[in-house]
Amino acid sequence: MNQKEIMQKIDYVIENSEVGILTTVDTEGNPHTRWMTPTTLERRHGFLYCVTSTKFNKISHIKHNPIVEWMVQTKALDEVVTIQGKMNIVDAPTIKSELLEKIADRLQVFWKLNDDISTLIVLETIIQEVTFFLPMTGKKETVVFA
Repeated sequence: MNQKEIMQKIDYVIENSEVGILTTVDTEGNPHTRWMTPTTLERRHGFLYCVTSTKFNKISHIKHNPIVEWMVQTKALDEVVTIQGKMNIVDAPTIKSELLEKIADRLQVFWKLNDDISTLIVLETIIQEVTFFLPMTGKKETVVFA
């Protein structure tokens, strides 16, 4: 599988589940895992995006250690994608707008936890490695991004 094919798998699995699990590491080296609403942007190959609030703890985790891991899986749990990468905190109005246009209908929980749109920030994962796993067959394939 090449990078284009694995990005298509990521898109398919995210569209199927609409959520992903993000793991960051705090300043003491402890992992923190939470549900997020990731997506890709057509014009940005090799990146994964989501939104958060500047007031949430994951911001300090990322500032301390930008290496993160994502896991997304189909609702049937028959396809699992694990994504490792480096996360950037991006405050760009155009990307915010593009993301909100794409995933706004999936952010109900986010808005319950954060009603202040001024704290909205974009998290951009530069994808470094992706593993695609089919649990029922045991097939696993890893693609490394340059």
